Amino acid sequence: MELVISGRLKVMASLENWLREFRKYHRDDKGAGKIVKKYDHLMDATRYLMVSGRPYMCTKSRPRPVIRYPRGSAWS
Repeated sequence: MELVISGRLKVMASLENWLREFRKYHRDDKGAGKIVKKYDHLMDATRYLMVSGRPYMCTKSRPRPVIRYPRGSAWS
């Protein structure tokens, strides 16, 4: 989840369930400091995406279409 904290993974504000779960995601206070495995399904899915689907997370930029307006129009 360091990608979220560092700003390299963007999460839209409309993903309320993801954000709610992220706020609850934590490690236990006892000994080893393991991640608490409760209400973490979306965090698991995000972690799997980071590990196995990272090449698919980037999008290629597409060339913008050129819009040609007729001469004499308000937009020319």
